[in-house]
Amino acid sequence: MKLPAGEIRHLCRIQAAGVDDAKLLSQLAMRSKAYWGYDEEFLNQCRGELNYSADQILAPQHDFQVCLFDYQVIAFYALERIDDELVELEALFVGQSTLVRALAE
Repeated sequence: MKLPAGEIRHLCRIQAAGVDDAKLLSQLAMRSKAYWGYDEEFLNQCRGELNYSADQILAPQHDFQVCLFDYQVIAFYALERIDDELVELEALFVGQSTLVRALAE
């Protein structure tokens, strides 16, 4: 099922991540990475980098945003301010739900 863009905007909500989201974001990042078929050894090497903390979410140089669908986090991204003119995409992870597959079509 492909949703028209106008309907998608009404179904998904983007909002700032909270400190209580750290564990959930870490789990989502690992599930998303695992979806692509990486072996267990590689995933274990990624675990430290994909383990997000409340301190990271609160850090002034970071901007963590979550995408909610039906009150569930289905995706998130994090931006890192490098300097006054440069922002880097630090993370972008999407869950593999039915809605996400529909959005990708």
